Amino acid sequence: MPIVEIQTPTLNGELEAKYVDPAGNGLPNIVRVTESFSIDASWYIDGTFAPLLGGTWYLQATFQSADDVQGEFFQPVPPIAVTLDGRTGSATPYTASIPLTGTFNLNGHDSQVYDVSVTLNYHDQAGNPGPMAAFVDMDKLMVYA
Repeated sequence: MPIVEIQTPTLNGELEAKYVDPAGNGLPNIVRVTESFSIDASWYIDGTFAPLLGGTWYLQATFQSADDVQGEFFQPVPPIAVTLDGRTGSATPYTASIPLTGTFNLNGHDSQVYDVSVTLNYHDQAGNPGPMAAFVDMDKLMVYA
């Protein structure tokens, strides 16, 4: 399960993400295009000022075809917004699920392999991007017909 640390001068934390196949149909990163699956993420922040922060976290998954030499990226679903509520520490993480069912078009191919990254961005209470962000690179994802 990919994990990355969130670090700023006065805060620290961790972001982790994993593929989830609720039906348990095998490997969670090899899915049929019609199967229900998601990326579940959890993260936390800690530090002196962490309980005082307000604003919103934005969680997003970005995909790139593994055979796309031009670097074209796409985001099949809009960012998931999660409001900061003062919680801190690894015992009370923030969590969100990025639903991916029905978001892939194989364009007539039998399968497609993707490089996947999950990003987390912080916006303050006024909606301005703040000084915290993190990403994790997931295992490759294969979607097949």
